[in-house]
Amino acid sequence: MHGAYVDRWFIEVDLGTEHLPTLIAKCRAYQDYYLSGSETKDGQAFPLVVWACSEERRVTQLGTAVARTSSLTPQMFRYCTLDQAGDAITGMGASS
Repeated sequence: MHGAYVDRWFIEVDLGTEHLPTLIAKCRAYQDYYLSGSETKDGQAFPLVVWACSEERRVTQLGTAVARTSSLTPQMFRYCTLDQAGDAITGMGASS
């Protein structure tokens, strides 16, 4: 459809069981996938990655870790708590 928008997201659920370096490695994998061009070869925009975390403390930790990792593009990621996930994917509550 011409002029229509399609919302596309990658959603990661973090229950706080993985160490932050593991999550940063997952972020790198998403960025590498973006750079490969595989997802966007059909002309569509690359989906943002939403991290739905079990608690606000983890949202802050992950966001800070991504921002401090110079090899990552922080604009690719959004963060929220699990109870905010619905609003985050509809564009009303995802923090960057």
